Amino acid sequence: MKQLLQPKVQSCDSKEREFQDLAKWKMRIEARQAAILAEIDGIVKETETIRAQLKKLLLQQDQFKENHIRFDSKITCERPENPD
Repeated sequence: MKQLLQPKVQSCDSKEREFQDLAKWKMRIEARQAAILAEIDGIVKETETIRAQLKKLLLQQDQFKENHIRFDSKITCERPENPD
């Protein structure tokens, strides 16, 4: 009778080890997923900072262009006509 039960016990032990291995792999995968999500979150925050800086620079660029146009028009208006 013991001999009949032995293969089943070995099979159960094998399945238990397989289950434990799968549980370990699942934990590793979940840890990797958490690390990836944290990295993505950091990248998104960095991107938001860069976007804010870009927006600020673009506004400064627009202001510079407006100032340049005003300066050019002021010089043109103040330039004496042909002194000849």
